Amino acid sequence: MTDHLDIFYRLLIAMLIGCVIGIGFLGAGVIIHEQSSEKVRGLTTAASIWVTASVGIVCGVGWWRVALMATGLILLLFVVGRRVEHFLHRQWLRKSDDERADISAREED
Repeated sequence: MTDHLDIFYRLLIAMLIGCVIGIGFLGAGVIIHEQSSEKVRGLTTAASIWVTASVGIVCGVGWWRVALMATGLILLLFVVGRRVEHFLHRQWLRKSDDERADISAREED
């Protein structure tokens, strides 16, 4: 019986590793670096893919309470995070062109 349980856990771990690798490739595929503007796009989408897969794996294992709590925290983070992002963007746009250039130059160092 122990051998069957050992094989089951090894297969479960192999399956989870496959999920993690596959989701990593999907997440990396949505991240785009625009060379002309030096902007990176798709990070939130990649993070969303990762977290959705994680909740799916947790559901597959049968940890429903953990999945429910994680889903609530994720939704809260996305709602609050979007508002914080918009607030910070408005603060950035209120700065003069000289201030923004100065800050950008310091970040490159």
